[in-house]
Amino acid sequence: MTQAFNEARALYSRAEFAASLNACEKILAADPTNAEALHLVGLLCYRGGDIDAAIAFFQNCLHHHPDFAEAYCNLAVMLKKVGRREESLEAYRRGLTLDPNDPQAQYNYGVALQALNRFDEAARALRIAAALSPYMPDVHNVLGVVERSLGNVEAALTSFRNSVAAQPDGLAAYRNMAAVLRQLGRADEAVMTMRWAVTTFGLPICGRELAAALDEAGNRGEAERTLKQVVAACPADDAAWEALGALHMRMGNYPAALEELSRATMLDDSRTEAHMRIYCVAQILHQPELALEHQRQALKMTRLFSDIGPDASLPRLLILNAAGDYKANVPTDFIIRRDAWQAVHQYYVTDDGSFDVAALPACDVVFSAVAEPDMVRAAFGTAAAMVDALGLPCINDPRKVARTERHMVAEALAGLPSTVVPPTFRLRAGTAVAEIAALLEQGRLSWPLVVRPVGTHAGEGMVLLADSAAVARAVEAIGDGELYVLQFIDYRSPDQLYRKYRVVVVDGAAYPFHMGLSKNWIVHYYNAALDDKSVMDREEEHFLADFDSVFAPALQADLAEMGRRLGLDYFAVDCSIDGQGRLVLFEVDVGAVIHTFDDPKLYAYKHRYVPRIYDAVQAMLKSRIR
Repeated sequence: MTQAFNEARALYSRAEFAASLNACEKILAADPTNAEALHLVGLLCYRGGDIDAAIAFFQNCLHHHPDFAEAYCNLAVMLKKVGRREESLEAYRRGLTLDPNDPQAQYNYGVALQALNRFDEAARALRIAAALSPYMPDVHNVLGVVERSLGNVEAALTSFRNSVAAQPDGLAAYRNMAAVLRQLGRADEAVMTMRWAVTTFGLPICGRELAAALDEAGNRGEAERTLKQVVAACPADDAAWEALGALHMRMGNYPAALEELSRATMLDDSRTEAHMRIYCVAQILHQPELALEHQRQALKMTRLFSDIGPDASLPRLLILNAAGDYKANVPTDFIIRRDAWQAVHQYYVTDDGSFDVAALPACDVVFSAVAEPDMVRAAFGTAAAMVDALGLPCINDPRKVARTERHMVAEALAGLPSTVVPPTFRLRAGTAVAEIAALLEQGRLSWPLVVRPVGTHAGEGMVLLADSAAVARAVEAIGDGELYVLQFIDYRSPDQLYRKYRVVVVDGAAYPFHMGLSKNWIVHYYNAALDDKSVMDREEEHFLADFDSVFAPALQADLAEMGRRLGLDYFAVDCSIDGQGRLVLFEVDVGAVIHTFDDPKLYAYKHRYVPRIYDAVQAMLKSRIR
């Protein structure tokens, strides 16, 4: 019988599977309990694609011969393939109890444990496999992945190096080693690693990873050249086009970024991240229709967008957004330090209240970025329900932000000791003329007035009115919508210039962002009506550098009190200071754009002081994690 089985096994080794099966059937006809024949038929069934039959033969083999270690391990592989994971692990354990020195079985057991996120047990099995067979590159590579998941970053690096040593043409190990080096802040070594990979696999294969390491090492110029070489060599490489577009976004070259990201989506319309990057860039370039079209395309495919960093030991952040115009949300791309997070997940809530918390990735803290109740009111309800269902700490409770319409803010902040809050009313255009007349007659308003359409910012549609005829014309221009009417406060300084300050309140502390200066009562920061704009720049630098000398303690106390009354963790305030030293409130804007886009050569002081806001946001988020 041994001779017959040796012939069957030889046929199997030569891939003559039908002949091997015929030989096994003859053996089993004479001895239905022959362990080796039953085991070999199980392997043949697997080769033929019949996993259920393979499981049955392995089980039959073990029923008659429960000390057959190899059969247990092959049964474990089959059980894993059909999703019976716990049974698979038990089969591995029994097989390894019989033969603990099988490196392939230890490796397979470790991979099975890794798939269940049982990383400690996986690491033990993989370490044994690596010790038994030091030249199996896959063992070292997977062990490195598991060690990294456990936070053993140096051990992971050693494993990836061992994998490269065992198989110098193993691309995955090079990529993993570079990622760990970046995680350790050793970007220069990551660059060197990917340069080695390029010599083996070529720039078209490894260029994106090399560019990412170069970018992180502070060599954006070479990163840009590398990606340009990749797309020149492989013009159909949609991922490389997207990487180049994303790099140009970070470099502030938005026209080039738009062109490259558009190329990526033309090559592969399913690139959701590229669509969302176009959404961001197109808005910066004042192309809102293009932006919204690409957002719609992305949201048809998914509402979750994840930016996964290299450091698995860091916390995870979930940001909730509303679909639509960028002004509807806090522009978190500019204020969140991505390198401080293992993952930043952005989820776009629906208007109909539907969501599936179970489908969301694990996170540690939530930032509800839905910001504009005049534009996306329905999204606040969904965001609030999601926050409740997640049970995680949340920055900016959606229910509180939903109550930041201008007239609600004016009511909530009335009576602050050192702040002038102009009375503000929300009216329908159809009845506004009569209602404004009634408010004037009741003494709740007095001339002059300011009228602006609901849902606008940056002075859009805002007019200063001195009489009833002007009110009628302004209301007619708005049409059938709604409007805000508020008391105008003359906030001119003694030098007859108007000053507008933007201050960001983070966790109760105030931080200066910018200030504008103008001869006009509507102060536009980027087109100030001044004969010499350097006057504004010098004053702004002083405002940022010595905030306490501009905003007295009483004003900073009122800013903190605004956060308490409104229940907000993060918001911006546009305001001025009148001749009596009081803060004059213009707006509480949760979704204000806070950034460092300005030319660092012309505005070095902004790049010095504004990042304090980013640091404060990071500290606030980290402080909330349980």
